Amino acid sequence: MIRYQGHIYSDSDLAGMDGADYEEICATGEELDELPRGWESNTMGGYRKIRLTDTEQRIAELISTQGLTNAEIAEIIGVGKRTVDTHLRNIYTKLKLRNRAELIIYIRKQSK
Repeated sequence: MIRYQGHIYSDSDLAGMDGADYEEICATGEELDELPRGWESNTMGGYRKIRLTDTEQRIAELISTQGLTNAEIAEIIGVGKRTVDTHLRNIYTKLKLRNRAELIIYIRKQSK
């Protein structure tokens, strides 16, 4: 699989291409051995970027930009702390992350 201009192309995607597009992607794309965090297989045999819900995205940004605790986030967005805990677990599961440090690194890489 190859990452090129924000997309990941499977071997079957590449096999269906010809001409200049194929040559450009193969020559300048980054070859990948495995899917990077934040990507998943789709039902069509290709790959798509995992999307967080608006609330999950806001929580991830509050953690990565302000270093807030779950209780502080709960107060800001007007929900209970356990609701924030649940959203955070969902974020970790979706992005295959283990902790806040990995989340902060992931979010900061995404905003570059």
